[in-house]
Amino acid sequence: MADTLKDRLFSIDRATRTKRTFHYDDDDGSFVIATKQDIQPVLEVAQEARKEARGFKGDGFHRVANVPNPVWWDLHQRGIWMDDKKLLKWLEERDNKVFKTHRGRLA
Repeated sequence: MADTLKDRLFSIDRATRTKRTFHYDDDDGSFVIATKQDIQPVLEVAQEARKEARGFKGDGFHRVANVPNPVWWDLHQRGIWMDDKKLLKWLEERDNKVFKTHRGRLA
Protein backbone atom coordinates (compact mmCIF):
# COMPACT_ATOMS: atom_id res chain seq x y z
CA MET A 1 0.00 0.00 0.00
CA ALA A 2 2.88 2.39 0.71
CA ASP A 3 3.87 2.41 -2.97
CA THR A 4 0.42 3.68 -3.96
CA LEU A 5 0.84 6.71 -1.66
CA LYS A 6 4.48 7.53 -2.40
CA ASP A 7 3.99 10.79 -4.34
CA ARG A 8 0.40 11.93 -4.74
CA LEU A 9 -1.35 15.19 -5.43
CA PHE A 10 -3.07 16.17 -2.20
CA SER A 11 -4.96 19.34 -3.17
CA ILE A 12 -5.08 22.29 -5.55
CA ASP A 13 -6.37 25.75 -4.68
CA ARG A 14 -6.90 27.66 -7.90
CA ALA A 15 -7.64 30.95 -6.11
CA THR A 16 -4.23 31.05 -4.40
CA ARG A 17 -2.49 29.03 -7.16
CA THR A 18 -1.32 26.58 -4.49
CA LYS A 19 -0.66 22.86 -4.94
CA ARG A 20 -0.11 20.43 -2.06
CA THR A 21 1.58 17.07 -2.63
CA PHE A 22 1.77 14.05 -0.30
CA HIS A 23 5.18 12.33 -0.17
CA TYR A 24 5.59 9.01 1.64
CA ASP A 25 8.92 7.44 2.69
CA ASP A 26 8.80 3.63 2.45
CA ASP A 27 11.91 3.24 4.60
CA ASP A 28 10.73 4.83 7.83
CA GLY A 29 6.99 5.33 7.26
CA SER A 30 7.22 9.11 7.52
CA PHE A 31 5.44 11.51 5.21
CA VAL A 32 5.57 15.14 4.17
CA ILE A 33 2.87 17.32 2.69
CA ALA A 34 4.67 19.85 0.47
CA THR A 35 3.03 23.12 -0.53
CA LYS A 36 4.03 25.02 -3.67
CA GLN A 37 2.55 28.28 -4.90
CA ASP A 38 2.89 29.92 -8.30
CA ILE A 39 4.04 33.39 -7.25
CA GLN A 40 4.47 34.78 -10.77
CA PRO A 41 1.29 36.92 -10.52
CA VAL A 42 2.54 38.39 -7.22
CA LEU A 43 5.90 39.22 -8.79
CA GLU A 44 4.17 40.84 -11.78
CA VAL A 45 2.11 43.09 -9.47
CA ALA A 46 5.28 44.17 -7.65
CA GLN A 47 7.03 44.84 -10.97
CA GLU A 48 4.16 47.00 -12.25
CA ALA A 49 4.05 48.91 -8.95
CA ARG A 50 7.81 49.60 -9.23
CA LYS A 51 7.22 51.11 -12.68
CA GLU A 52 4.54 53.43 -11.26
CA ALA A 53 6.34 54.30 -8.00
CA ARG A 54 7.20 57.94 -7.48
CA GLY A 55 9.67 57.37 -4.67
CA PHE A 56 9.61 55.92 -1.20
CA LYS A 57 8.14 57.92 1.64
CA GLY A 58 8.92 56.31 4.98
CA ASP A 59 5.77 57.58 6.66
CA GLY A 60 4.28 54.13 7.33
CA PHE A 61 1.41 54.56 4.87
CA HIS A 62 2.90 53.48 1.57
CA ARG A 63 2.99 49.93 0.26
CA VAL A 64 6.61 48.83 0.00
CA ALA A 65 6.22 45.22 -1.11
CA ASN A 66 3.91 42.60 -2.56
CA VAL A 67 4.70 39.36 -0.70
CA PRO A 68 3.10 35.95 -1.41
CA ASN A 69 1.42 34.12 1.48
CA PRO A 70 4.08 31.40 2.05
CA VAL A 71 6.82 34.04 2.22
CA TRP A 72 4.70 36.21 4.53
CA TRP A 73 4.14 33.26 6.85
CA ASP A 74 7.87 32.50 6.98
CA LEU A 75 8.67 36.15 7.76
CA HIS A 76 5.99 36.19 10.45
CA GLN A 77 7.34 33.03 12.11
CA ARG A 78 10.89 34.43 12.08
CA GLY A 79 9.77 37.68 13.71
CA ILE A 80 10.65 39.80 10.70
CA TRP A 81 7.19 40.82 9.49
CA MET A 82 6.22 42.88 12.54
CA ASP A 83 9.64 44.56 12.87
CA ASP A 84 9.82 47.41 10.34
CA LYS A 85 13.61 47.70 10.43
CA LYS A 86 14.14 43.96 9.94
CA LEU A 87 11.52 43.82 7.18
CA LEU A 88 12.98 46.73 5.23
CA LYS A 89 16.46 45.24 5.59
CA TRP A 90 15.13 41.84 4.38
CA LEU A 91 13.54 43.52 1.35
CA GLU A 92 16.90 45.10 0.43
CA GLU A 93 18.61 41.69 0.19
CA ARG A 94 19.37 40.77 -3.43
CA ASP A 95 17.04 37.73 -3.62
CA ASN A 96 14.12 39.59 -2.02
CA LYS A 97 14.11 42.79 -4.09
CA VAL A 98 11.64 41.17 -6.52
CA PHE A 99 8.91 41.74 -3.92
CA LYS A 100 9.57 45.49 -3.58
CA THR A 101 7.09 47.97 -5.03
CA HIS A 102 9.64 50.84 -5.03
CA ARG A 103 12.88 51.19 -6.98
CA GLY A 104 14.95 52.98 -4.34
CA ARG A 105 16.38 51.84 -1.05
CA LEU A 106 13.94 51.23 1.78
CA ALA A 107 16.38 50.73 4.66
